[in-house]
Amino acid sequence: MKKIILFLLSLFIVFSLSAQSLLPAWQTPPESEEILVHEGFTVSYNHTTLTPNWSAWYITPKRLSQTVTGRTDFFTVDPLVKDGPQAEYRDYSGNGLNLDRGHMAPSADFTWSKAANEQTFYLTNICPQDHALNEGLWLELEQRCRSYAKMYDTAVHVVCGPIYDQNSTYIGKTNKVEVPDAFFKAIMFLEGGTNYAAAFIMPNKPLDVQQDVFDYLVPVEAVTRRTGIIPFPGMKFKEPGNSHPFNIKWKKPSKK
Repeated sequence: MKKIILFLLSLFIVFSLSAQSLLPAWQTPPESEEILVHEGFTVSYNHTTLTPNWSAWYITPKRLSQTVTGRTDFFTVDPLVKDGPQAEYRDYSGNGLNLDRGHMAPSADFTWSKAANEQTFYLTNICPQDHALNEGLWLELEQRCRSYAKMYDTAVHVVCGPIYDQNSTYIGKTNKVEVPDAFFKAIMFLEGGTNYAAAFIMPNKPLDVQQDVFDYLVPVEAVTRRTGIIPFPGMKFKEPGNSHPFNIKWKKPSKK
């Protein structure tokens, strides 16, 4: 009976992985990885940095139109973690570096399910992120992904995560949470019968919200060179830069 239960559980996990999103692969495997499959997204969690290696999910027009919950806003530990330590809420408190609990898979992409929205607040999906970045250009990228799904009536696949260089700093009142040097986000969607992809790398520091988000555009392969992560393995796509279909009209918020 135990073998049957384990077999059925493995089938469920495989189905969940394939159903949720196109998952990344590794060119250079990390020293620490635990795969956590949630309702709407998947996380590769690192028990050394105490942040995700990556979070992967997809956005669809249908999901965006089904608003059943707002931002649940309750940060907590992830009950799925089995293989090692994880960050705690108090590790981010009073860090003195103006760092937010920055979502990788954002809450606003998961208003179609209360459970899925709650899971985005698991600290396995969170990184120490500069406040101005979190509320500025990073937020714009999140909003653009939702706009692409609505405008082109398509599923938008997203992979994002932290980048660590040398001499990283740490926060934490109980655990040592490593502060990323930068963040990457890779986006891919089908439009007019062609897969298009773009990637962005932004430093983890205050960035002027009036900047052009495409100042941080990089080839998708640049993410692999920097992190060892292959965002969309086995997929063929075009990278048109900041031209069609990424050049949608966008109104910047006014300066305060």
